[in-house]
Amino acid sequence: MSMNIFSFTITGMQMTLKIFTSFMIITLLTIMLITKFNNPLSLMILLILVSLFVTLKISVLYKNFWFSYMLLLTMIGGILILFLYFVSVCSNEYMKLFKYSYTMIININLSILLIMSLLYYFYMEPFFFIYEENLIKTHSFLMENWSSKLPYNSHQMFNLTSSLSILIMAYLMFVLFSLVKICMKFYGPLRQFF
Repeated sequence: MSMNIFSFTITGMQMTLKIFTSFMIITLLTIMLITKFNNPLSLMILLILVSLFVTLKISVLYKNFWFSYMLLLTMIGGILILFLYFVSVCSNEYMKLFKYSYTMIININLSILLIMSLLYYFYMEPFFFIYEENLIKTHSFLMENWSSKLPYNSHQMFNLTSSLSILIMAYLMFVLFSLVKICMKFYGPLRQFF
């Protein structure tokens, strides 16, 4: 049994190295691309991709996927509201794809090579130890009965900040009701068409 766990640890370390490099590359690409976009639709797509990768990274770091799921839903909802505001302000523009210079493509490729070489030459063990430990726990968690291995209950998720969470929920409910009343009073959307 110990040999099996050791072999899983080695493959888990290789997998964490691949996950870490992919997250670094994707983060670097989105940072470089966000400066070149000027259309709200392309910026929204980039923000959704970044939030998706952040929640995937959080779900790999922690044993519980609920926190990353709630974070993704909250960030997607906020991004969609921001997209609605920007679209109502911006004029109708076409999204121009593949308008990038060759220097930007060369910079992206060089930065990817730099990150990969840094990760392979300087073995970053402290960063991967968290991933490795959680992968071993997840592997042992999946091999046995999952209901008996839960380390905490769901009510413990909001113990420290329960009053702040209730205040935020009440504020959002108040804003929702007031917006519905405004829309019903004027019999139309909030956006004015000129």
